[in-house]
Amino acid sequence: MRERLILRIGGYSKLMYWYRSKRPRWFWRMTSPFGKPTTRYVKEQGLEVKRGAFAGLRFPSRALGHTNYLSAKLMGVYEPDVVQFLSDHAGKAEVFVDLGSGDGFFCAGVARKASPEVIGFETNQFECKLAHELARKNGVQIETRGLATEDGLNDLPRGRLLLLSDVEGLEEDLIDPEIVPRLREATMVIETHEQFRPNVIEKLNERFSDTHDISRIFKEVPGRKSCPEVKDWSDGDFEIAAYDGHHSGDSWMTLVPKKPG
Repeated sequence: MRERLILRIGGYSKLMYWYRSKRPRWFWRMTSPFGKPTTRYVKEQGLEVKRGAFAGLRFPSRALGHTNYLSAKLMGVYEPDVVQFLSDHAGKAEVFVDLGSGDGFFCAGVARKASPEVIGFETNQFECKLAHELARKNGVQIETRGLATEDGLNDLPRGRLLLLSDVEGLEEDLIDPEIVPRLREATMVIETHEQFRPNVIEKLNERFSDTHDISRIFKEVPGRKSCPEVKDWSDGDFEIAAYDGHHSGDSWMTLVPKKPG
C-alpha cells in the first residue's frame, strides 16, 4: 500500500527521482517497505542473480537502496517469462532496444547472453548511471539515450531488432509500424498498460496481426517453493522481497515476425 501511495504522489516525477538518488541507505531501510527484506536478502545471499535466464548477473554494491525491486531480481522472480523470452531471442538479434530501461537490468542481462548492440531509452539520469555501473560490473557495454521518440526509433542502428517496451502507456503511441516501419520485422515484448490506455491491446493486435505471431504473458505471483533460500522467512517478508511491481493478471505481449510462406 505504501509503495502504491508513493507512485500515486509522484513515483515518476523529477522530484521523486532526485529524492531516490539522494536518500541515505539507512533512511531507505527505515522508511521503505522494501528496505529491511531487501537488505536481509542481500546480506544472506549476495548481489548475484540466483536463477533464471539471467542467472549470474551481478549487481554493484550501490544497487542496494537504489535499484527498484532488487531482491526480486536477485531471486530470479522479476518478470521471469519476459527474461526467458529475451534470452531465447537475444542470439538472433543484432540490436537490442529497451524503451524505459531503468537501472539497466534487461540491457545488461541481454548483453551477457549474446552480443547485440544494446541501447536503453531512459529519462531518469540517475538510473542511467546505475545501468552503466551494472554493465561495467558484468563486463558488457550498453548505450543509454533519453526520451524515446518516433525520430529516435527511426534512427536506430541497422540490423535485426529485438525490442522491449515498458513505457507506461506510451506503447500505443510509439509501437506503430506506420511511424516506425522497421517494427514490421522486429521481435518485440511489450508491457501493456491498459490502466492508462484501455484499448492498447486491441490496437497493437490490429497493427501487427498480419506480420507477427502474437502471444500474451500474464503475471503470476511466485511461490515460496521457487525460492528455497528464503524458506524460513515469514510470509510477509517473502511477499515484499519477491514483489516486482506487478500484480496477477498484468500482461505483456510477445510479437515474433511470421516466417515467410
